Amino acid sequence: MKNRKAKHRLYKIWRSRLSSRWSAEDLVFGRRFHLERVERAWDSMAPVGREFGSSDYERLMELDHLKYEAQMKVTLGSNRGIWYDIKDTPEEAEIMKKRSFYMTALKEYIQKNGLTSTDAVRIFGISSSRITSLMKDKINVFMLSTLEKMASKVGISY
Repeated sequence: MKNRKAKHRLYKIWRSRLSSRWSAEDLVFGRRFHLERVERAWDSMAPVGREFGSSDYERLMELDHLKYEAQMKVTLGSNRGIWYDIKDTPEEAEIMKKRSFYMTALKEYIQKNGLTSTDAVRIFGISSSRITSLMKDKINVFMLSTLEKMASKVGISY
C-alpha cells in the first residue's frame, strides 16, 4: 500500500510540473533536475496493480476480461432480440419487436413491388410523409396498431 501511495504522490508531482508554465531559466536552474529525479524515482519503483510488470498484472487482466465478457453477455446475450435488452419490461420489448417486424416487412414490400410514394399512399391510406418516415425506418413515428392495419391490407402477418 505504501508503494501505491508513493507512486501516486510522485505522479501528482510529475503532472503538476509538466502542466505548469516554466521559463527556460527555470528548467535550466533546478526544476529540470527535480523533474528528472521524480521520473527516476517513478521508474525505480516496483509496479503496482494493473501496471505492466506487476506480479498481479496477469491475474487482474484476466479478471477484467471476465468482467467484460459478463457485461457483453448481459448486453448481447439474449436470443430474444435487442429490444429485450433495451426496454424496461418484456411487454414494451415485445411491442417494439412487432413494430420493427412490421416496418421491415412493409418497407420490403414497397421495394420489391417497386411502388412509388403515390402508390403506397393509395394502398395503405396514409400520407406521403408517413411513407417517407416508414422508408427511413423512423420506428417511433408509428404505433403498432397503425402498422398492423397497413400490413393487413397487403397480407402481411406477424
